Amino acid sequence: MTWWGLTRSGWLLLALMSVGAVKAAGQHHPWTVEVGLYAQVNSFDESLQLDNVTGIGARVGVFLRPKLSLELSGSHAQTGDSLRTVSYFPLAMFVMFHIPLRSDIAILLAPGFVHTSYGKDAAGSDDGFASLVGMSFQASRRIGIRVDARVDFFGSPSNGAGNNINYSVNAGMSLYFGKQTRKDSDGDGVADQLDKCPSTRAGVAVDATGCPIPLDSDGDGVLDTIDRCPDTPRGQRIDQTGCPLDGDNDGASRGS
Repeated sequence: MTWWGLTRSGWLLLALMSVGAVKAAGQHHPWTVEVGLYAQVNSFDESLQLDNVTGIGARVGVFLRPKLSLELSGSHAQTGDSLRTVSYFPLAMFVMFHIPLRSDIAILLAPGFVHTSYGKDAAGSDDGFASLVGMSFQASRRIGIRVDARVDFFGSPSNGAGNNINYSVNAGMSLYFGKQTRKDSDGDGVADQLDKCPSTRAGVAVDATGCPIPLDSDGDGVLDTIDRCPDTPRGQRIDQTGCPLDGDNDGASRGS
C-alpha cells in the first residue's frame, strides 16, 4: 500500500463522514479532556522492510484554550515479513491547533514529538518528530469523530539508514469531559438546540424559546405589528388600529 493510497482512503472516509456530521454544541472550554480510540493504518519506511499493517491506538488530550490542546497518543500494531514478527509501538505528544470551519467541524494541525519502539524479532527504538493534519466532527456535545493523517520523521534511526519516515492514517471516536460552550448562532442568548426562532435579528428582545417578544412601543395596548399609530401619547383613547379616536366627529380617526 502506497502513501498516496493511504491518503486517498483516509480523505475518502473523511469526506463521507463530513456528509453525515450532525451540528453540535460548539467549542470546548479550557481544561476539557478528550479521550479517544482509533484504528491506524501504517506504512513503514522501505529501509525497515516491514509489511504495511493496521493497528489500534488511544489518545488523551487537554484543551488549554478553545482552539488549542495538548495531546498524548499511543498505538500498537504487529507486523514483520516472511522471517520476522515485529511489534510496533509509537508514542507521540502533540500541540494541537483546532481551526473551526463551522460549529461542528474543525481542521486539526499539530506538530509533535514521537518515540517509537520495535519489539519481538526486531528490538530497538527511535526518537523523532511528528506532524499531523486532520478533521474533527462533533456528533454531539460529548461525542466526536476524528480522521487524520500523520508523518513520523526519524533523522538518525537505529537501523542505520540515513533517515526513516513512517506514515499513518487514523480514524476513530472521542469522548469529551468538561464544560462546553453551547452554540448560539443568532446571538440572542438562547442556545441553538432550544431556539425555536434561530434567525432572530440582532438586538431584538426574545423570550425563553428564542422568539421575538411582541412589542407595544407606545403602551397603548396594540402591538407594534398592527399599530398604525405607533407613537400615540400615553393616556390617549384609541381605536383597534392603535390610532386616537375621532375627536372632531368627522368620521375619521386621527391616524387616517
